[in-house]
Amino acid sequence: MAKIIKLKRADESGVYALPIGCGWTFDAVQAVLVNGKIIAEDRYAIVAKNTAVDIFDAKDDSVVTVILK
Repeated sequence: MAKIIKLKRADESGVYALPIGCGWTFDAVQAVLVNGKIIAEDRYAIVAKNTAVDIFDAKDDSVVTVILK
């Protein structure tokens, strides 16, 4: 069964990070979702040594989650 993790907003630019100490990197991510909808890989970039994601279209109230493999 896949695990869904809510990411934490890291800054005002739309960067969202995996929870500190979780032990995962984006190598374990199957899909990125914004407000419950899977977004295309060309709409985000993995940053911060593979532990955060920059969502290009993120809004202040966006909820970003990932599905782990």
